Amino acid sequence: MPDTFECAPNRFMRPSTGGYGDIIDLPAHCTLSLLFSDWSRSGSVDLRVSNDRNYDREAREQLWRTQAGTPPVEYTSADGWRDLTIWGMGIASYDLTGDGKPEVYLTSQADNKLQTLEDGVSSPSYRDIALARGVTATRPYTGGDILPSTAWHPEFDDVNNDGLIDLFVAKGNVEGQIDYAAFDPNNLLLGLADGTFVERGAEAGIANDARSRGAALVDLNLDGMLDLIVVNRRVQVEVRRNVGSGTASSPTVTGNWLALRVRQPAPNTQAVGAWVKVRFDGRVVSREITVGGGHASGDNGFIHVGLGKATQAEVRVTYPGQTAGAWQPVEAGAFYDLTRSAATPIRVQPRD
Repeated sequence: MPDTFECAPNRFMRPSTGGYGDIIDLPAHCTLSLLFSDWSRSGSVDLRVSNDRNYDREAREQLWRTQAGTPPVEYTSADGWRDLTIWGMGIASYDLTGDGKPEVYLTSQADNKLQTLEDGVSSPSYRDIALARGVTATRPYTGGDILPSTAWHPEFDDVNNDGLIDLFVAKGNVEGQIDYAAFDPNNLLLGLADGTFVERGAEAGIANDARSRGAALVDLNLDGMLDLIVVNRRVQVEVRRNVGSGTASSPTVTGNWLALRVRQPAPNTQAVGAWVKVRFDGRVVSREITVGGGHASGDNGFIHVGLGKATQAEVRVTYPGQTAGAWQPVEAGAFYDLTRSAATPIRVQPRD
């Protein structure tokens, strides 16, 4: 394998009248994942870029300032950004610490990272907490292969509706790389009350022997439980139904839940950049509406929130531009539209 490949730049275009404006080339290092996210809660989304050092030995992770009305500018060490070189495959973000800012999970080969901002800083200075939180996922957890793992698509969501966020990671060997695990099952890391995670992929029945790449957690049959779609290399797509604590013939929801869809007027009709807070059982969880992330896959529909035993909750949306709405009551077990122009959440039936 050559020491480096010629990596193409990423192409950045802003909306313009009737379409998009001129192409702006952003220097990159063989990018495999992009995520627009408001990492600083400034009200403006920036562009996170994950690059694969397998194709470029000089590859490093990137963050671009993409404030409207100004050219994109890459953050550097002068801004507090710290160089990180990994086999960057996928990105997932979620506010794990409850400080209102998202942590960032980066998949790689035997070197997955969970980045959190340093305490008390306004700069993009991150440190790794993957080991402390139990999400390194460096080797297969079953099957006997002791070689390092190859991770691709990561996704945060609450798969068992206990009110604690979980993490799915698609895994799969690259043919020809004999130094990495051949049997490399996907991870399902369940969140615990102390903020750490525990592996439950085998118990959930997702320990496949395919070379997985992309995935999506989505409620396909609208029963309040997140199902799993996995894209595998050279074999069929997997669709796995979540049956909770029950069986295929008698599924049982394991906890209460809520599904929220945020809307606002054009052009940003899906309110990318908004933050949704849900308050229940004396605590608050936050979800950001982002674009991108993952690896070779994604979804942009209802936000799923597990509520545990709570039967009621309150929701509040901070829309793009930092306009915060009021706290509004909602009932568990329902789908709601949160529309910027509406005074209250609107209960909907997604099949309509």
